[in-house]
Amino acid sequence: MFAKMFSLSIFLISMTIGINTASAQNYYEAQRADYLAEHPLFAQLFAANEIERRVFVASHRAKAQAGDAKSMLLLGLALQSGFGIEQNQALALDWLQKAAEQGENRAIYAFAAALLKEEARSGSDLGAVAWMKKAAEDGYAKAEAAYGAHLVMALDDAETTQGVKWLEKSFDQGHIQAAVLIARCYSFGFGVDRDWDKMIEWYKKAAELGHPTAQFILASEHNNGHGLLKSRKQAKFWAEKAAAQGVREATDLLKKIEANE
Repeated sequence: MFAKMFSLSIFLISMTIGINTASAQNYYEAQRADYLAEHPLFAQLFAANEIERRVFVASHRAKAQAGDAKSMLLLGLALQSGFGIEQNQALALDWLQKAAEQGENRAIYAFAAALLKEEARSGSDLGAVAWMKKAAEDGYAKAEAAYGAHLVMALDDAETTQGVKWLEKSFDQGHIQAAVLIARCYSFGFGVDRDWDKMIEWYKKAAELGHPTAQFILASEHNNGHGLLKSRKQAKFWAEKAAAQGVREATDLLKKIEANE
């Protein structure tokens, strides 16, 4: 099981080969905003100063100890991040598990994601996949993508094919990252036949919704003429989109395109 999760990590990393995703600053700031919108109590904590954070966490710690699931989740996230309380990953896992056991899908996903990190650190199977599956079955889009990615890496063809279906479900709920994962599936032949045109189709879906990696890949494909008719106009269009999100590689590509005009 752990070997599969390690393979999943390699697969997720492979999504960004050829691009320094840390340089896509605007996009990842948007992702942070999305995370804060998803966790409104943590958003309040994030916006506060340190003194306010400590008071806020203390008040919710009391509520968590009294059995309030939302406060349990907040306390777990605070312990993970060290906002308003001393960072403690073991205690964070405990509180996230308590929140997850209340059946709230955001908490289930947060607990599963935390378990995945701990599995990667310890090399032990802690049941992360089972929790991720539960959140996926509850219809949580990010969990659908994560569980789908896990199945995609399975050795069993039926599971791998099912993994792509989970990724498609996630995308249908608006999780853009799932489209990039599906594109990589078509690139490598994971759960589907290798298909360059389908790969480009899924990258385009992600690119049109603002994903910087997909935008940069489309720019590169149009510039190089791989799988698409070579188009300097389209290459420049997508390179500008990715560069506007802070992708340094796209900025470099844009300079090369403009130099040859």
